[in-house]
Amino acid sequence: LVSPAASGTATNYFIAPDGGVTNAGTRQSPFASLEQARDALRLARQDGDLPAGGVTVWLRGGVYARTNTFDLTSADSGTAAAPISYRAWPGETVRIHGARLLSPEWFTPVTNGSPVWSRLDAGARGHVLQADLAAHGIADFGTLRMRGFGVSSVLAAAELFFDGAPQQLARWPDVGETGTGATNGWAYTLKPTATTNFTYSGSRPERWGQAEELWFHGFWVELWADDHVKASSVNTNSRLVTLAMAPVYGVTNNMPYYAENLLEEITLPGEWYLNRSTGVLYFWPPAGPAGHETCLSVLEAPLARLTGVEHLTLQDLTFEMTRGDLLAITGGDNNRVLHCTLRNAGDYAAKISGSRNGVSGCEIANPGDGGIVLSGGDRATLKLGGRFDFHSHRDFRSAYEQHLVKAGVREIIIDFGDVDYLDSSALGMLLLLREKCDAAGRSVVLSGLKGTVKQVLDIANFGKLFDIRA
Repeated sequence: LVSPAASGTATNYFIAPDGGVTNAGTRQSPFASLEQARDALRLARQDGDLPAGGVTVWLRGGVYARTNTFDLTSADSGTAAAPISYRAWPGETVRIHGARLLSPEWFTPVTNGSPVWSRLDAGARGHVLQADLAAHGIADFGTLRMRGFGVSSVLAAAELFFDGAPQQLARWPDVGETGTGATNGWAYTLKPTATTNFTYSGSRPERWGQAEELWFHGFWVELWADDHVKASSVNTNSRLVTLAMAPVYGVTNNMPYYAENLLEEITLPGEWYLNRSTGVLYFWPPAGPAGHETCLSVLEAPLARLTGVEHLTLQDLTFEMTRGDLLAITGGDNNRVLHCTLRNAGDYAAKISGSRNGVSGCEIANPGDGGIVLSGGDRATLKLGGRFDFHSHRDFRSAYEQHLVKAGVREIIIDFGDVDYLDSSALGMLLLLREKCDAAGRSVVLSGLKGTVKQVLDIANFGKLFDIRA
């Protein structure tokens, strides 16, 4: 392995999608992988200190599909005088993803001779394509699991992307749909008699008699607490839906929901369904697959993971399309994610702990659970700002859940210093946090209370339930 940095004169390595495994890592002879550059840097360190001013690993434009995590440890650290940077070559787009590219040749039309033809919506016939993923070596589709408010983060199942945009798992009602039994994209629960059932209006579920795995997504009690829940049964005579498990708060009357994961509900371009038993994907693409990129997320681990690393930067890169988190930085010091695009994560865009580590100038889009989680130390302080209401529930839950699983965090401080409004949903979120902290052996502290915020919490007798500090 040739190491340009070992000469003491070069401070750059190069990687390219068409690089070679025996190349020297120069601009004219780039490496083929991130691991080659990492290992070359390790070799350079064995020969002496890193060059003054540090080392930059330049990634040339293109797609870098990952089937495993790019791991960096303390052995891959830079120093204050010689930092290390992995970054895109100026003017070029670098995409690092955890998906499998589905070839356009795999897709064929679903015809009237297909056994699923009768299940397709009349308007979708002639538009839906199928691809036998199992026949092309894709057999791990992940598992659909209960997700949502009050549920700890879990890996997403396989998701579909077309030209980098997430596609809609087939649902009813469709987004914005209004018609029989639907209003603006939602149906509404009727007359629940338990925490796991409700009745419905209309006859749409009569189409779903052959559904392999029906799920529902709804705001079952509060408009700030949603859950995806698997169906146990649908009785079309009594119009009773029974869920396989109760949503966090149960089910109440006249709350919005939609059904999902239904071949029968592929009714618009962009909708899809995957039969997890046969491995056949059904998809109404926004355009013909030829000349476009259709991808299925497969990687469950982070694309890049820094453990105990210091003085390292990831810059100008796109990380995308995994079933779990895109990035993980655990411990270490002075690491940065700068001007990156973090999109289409199954769970979080990034989870970061340690000291003086952070994210700046990044674009974050379509994370499954939340954006950036920052943590460190034995106390976790969550600083709230402006309005603390039902619009905050996802971010609030995402932030505190990360601290509940960290052995070193014993106390979670909620800083209200910049909060000027809270509503009843905020009280509910705090009570749920208290329950979870009690179960995990953590304590909760409310601090910075003032004005009307303090008055509301005083009226609710929160001083008897929480440790309140100045």
